Amino acid sequence: MIGAMPREADCFQHRDQIDDIKRSLDESQVAAQFQLLVGPGGVGKTQIAAHSVREILAQKSFDVVVWASANSRESVQSAYTQAISTLTGADLEDSEQAAKRFLAWAQTTSKSWVVVLDDVDSPATLRGLWPDPRANGRVIVTTRRRDAALGGIGRKLISVGLFDSTEAERYLREKLAAQGRVDNPNDISALAAALGYLPLALAQAAAYIVDFNLSCATYRRLFSERRKALSELLPDADSLPDDHQATVTATWSLSIEQADLLPPSRMARPMLFMAALLDPNGIPESVLTSPSAIEYLEDFSLGGDAVNSSERAADAVDRATATLRNLHRLSLVEAGSGSPSATVHIHALVQRAIVESCKDDEFRDAAIAVADGLLEVWPEDSVHSKLDQVLRANTEVLYQTAGSALHEDFCHDVLIRLGQSYIEAGFSTAAVAYYGDLRSKVESTIPGHWDTFFVRLGLADALEQGGNYTEAIAEYKSIIRDVANNRGQDDSLVFLVRSSLAEAVGASGDTKGSVQVFEELLRDRIRVQGSNHEETRDTRRRLVAARSADEDYPGAIATCEELLADEVAIYGPDHHHSRHTRIHLAEAVGDSGDVHGAVRILEEIASDAVRLYGPSDPETFTCRDHLGNWYLKDGRPSKAVSVFRELLNDETKAMGEWHPDVIDTQWSLIRALDQCGASGEALVVAEDVFRKLVSIYGPRSARSLNARGLLAHWKGRNGEIFTAREEFSQLVADCEEYLGADHLMTVDMLQHLARWIDASGDLDAALPVYRRVLTDRLRIHGPDDGRVLNARHALAFHLMEMGDSEGAMDFFRVLLEEQSRVLGEDHPDVQHTRQHLEDLESDIAWYGE
Repeated sequence: MIGAMPREADCFQHRDQIDDIKRSLDESQVAAQFQLLVGPGGVGKTQIAAHSVREILAQKSFDVVVWASANSRESVQSAYTQAISTLTGADLEDSEQAAKRFLAWAQTTSKSWVVVLDDVDSPATLRGLWPDPRANGRVIVTTRRRDAALGGIGRKLISVGLFDSTEAERYLREKLAAQGRVDNPNDISALAAALGYLPLALAQAAAYIVDFNLSCATYRRLFSERRKALSELLPDADSLPDDHQATVTATWSLSIEQADLLPPSRMARPMLFMAALLDPNGIPESVLTSPSAIEYLEDFSLGGDAVNSSERAADAVDRATATLRNLHRLSLVEAGSGSPSATVHIHALVQRAIVESCKDDEFRDAAIAVADGLLEVWPEDSVHSKLDQVLRANTEVLYQTAGSALHEDFCHDVLIRLGQSYIEAGFSTAAVAYYGDLRSKVESTIPGHWDTFFVRLGLADALEQGGNYTEAIAEYKSIIRDVANNRGQDDSLVFLVRSSLAEAVGASGDTKGSVQVFEELLRDRIRVQGSNHEETRDTRRRLVAARSADEDYPGAIATCEELLADEVAIYGPDHHHSRHTRIHLAEAVGDSGDVHGAVRILEEIASDAVRLYGPSDPETFTCRDHLGNWYLKDGRPSKAVSVFRELLNDETKAMGEWHPDVIDTQWSLIRALDQCGASGEALVVAEDVFRKLVSIYGPRSARSLNARGLLAHWKGRNGEIFTAREEFSQLVADCEEYLGADHLMTVDMLQHLARWIDASGDLDAALPVYRRVLTDRLRIHGPDDGRVLNARHALAFHLMEMGDSEGAMDFFRVLLEEQSRVLGEDHPDVQHTRQHLEDLESDIAWYGE
């Protein structure tokens, strides 16, 4: 069993729909594979599904059962992520890819399975997320929706309505008898009818009657008196029928009032105010008992009077926990055991009634309290954990239910945290949509407020993380312009966004543009903040990386040397800032052509790291890794193999074989072994790395796909040229399916495919692939990107290899024009292209004669 289904209700009533599901589960025809329990809220759809699952588990009639909350697309993907992790052990970073992997598993596995999608709120939620049961699986869905989109071939709609009079009366009798109570049958019948035979209303009424020793007649009279007072509440069109809506909310109102009278008094109502704003499928109890929540509860219960009693403060958590237990008693919530991971469940209809009963100030105070509480319990390093998923789901609901309460005076930090969580979890598309919506709302409620800029910055970050560099750069520039107009060009936020802009420009492939933005930013930081300010030094470090990326090695070296001198003066030579800058200096020196100089610097750094931290410290590992890589570049592969073998052994002992740094070292060892001619051993290590990455991230993740490409490459280098060609062909197709045709990795794999087709001797088949690489690079990167120039050169050179001198000359002429414009007339690549043209012209003239 994967996922958490609710406990079975007391005095559960067997209903005809359970038999319908059982018959469908036992049938093999297509029409029986999907069962959709459709009906209004509160009628027991989830309980019926859960009872059916318990029967499955008891009879062991299916191998795997997955229970998924389906009130949002992200919650379904999160449930699928948990399922595939449990089934395969994979720890996937990208939840969207994890969901796809689970669906693929369900489609191909030989195991029998059942997936329950509970509380589907919209057909769009499941677009692309419907499991394909085939012969081994079944799907049970609960939903209030009756949209035609949920029906179709293979989907059996099972209508779930109210109890009939017999079921309702029997339930009330059993519920009361379980507590030793016997009441007048006519009064039971009358109360069941007054409550509209709604299971949820009957459950709460019975609890109220038992706990507070009322008769059915007395309860019905109280209920009727309250009816008129709550008749103005607007019913939810997707929920209960109009003539039953007021009935249910009146019942809740009575229960809330009684709960407020129980010790600790006056705390039930504010607790429900908070719970009503969060995810009904599971609220972390830690949020409702957080410092901010407790402060709100105490303030509300005392009527706003401050009390500094240390004894009362010490008991505050106990009072909050006792309040949840009281609400559990009255069936207003389903509360857990009080453990750190306990969750509180509350029906969505209860939430709606409570929210609509709040006064404006009560509503706003509750929203701020739970928003603060969410932040207080949200760990910084919780990405991909179950807690992160639950907190994200609760914040999603809060964002929808709180309205403008969290952004009417300022934009609450929890809204920014939600956006960051989307990005961290790999939901870049959801992050862009969310930030776009939040921006619209914030600019509407607090136009011109300082917080709007941070929302826009989150949107730009989401666009950049999703690879939409054009829009990200445009948004960064727009933020810079607007903040500068508002607070001046030298504002700290302007500088921060300019740094983000420079990074995005570089990520888009415009390395020269990135250098220019960083240079301009550095000048302004020095002018405003001084040369030794930490943010100024940070910009200098980033400028070093940007210049190296742009192959301006003299500039990178000069910047590194200046920065290093300043850091040694400030921190000393052994500080990690100084050491990291020395590593950057070695890299720049080596890239400039002085490989021996780079090795000398790195040998000194590695020796210093061993002296300071010992051979097995992460800082020392980093230095040894850089040294091994530069031994390779220095033409000393045997020395590099020795370094990487020792490093791999030490890292494995310190961190375990599955640590990402260990896997990175294995890749370095593979390259060193290949240069030593040990391609067979390199292939063995590559296969081990691929196995690990698939186990950690799943076969459809970008990392695993990249590892497949490297493994195919090493197979080709080991003489398996046709195997490499075949595997790259399949890899391109998989990258297109999982990542998209415009993903950078997809085009990279296409380029590798062209080369291995070429290497196999099939020049004609390679030609259209080279052409497609150029077309895709132009579309994605634009004409000035270095990768486009390389693609032009590869195509021209291939035409030359095929003997098409005229065609090759045409492409080389275009390449020469583009290279001269982008790189300058004196660049070595320009000279190389000129030489190709001269050779071709000479050949044509020779054969022409």
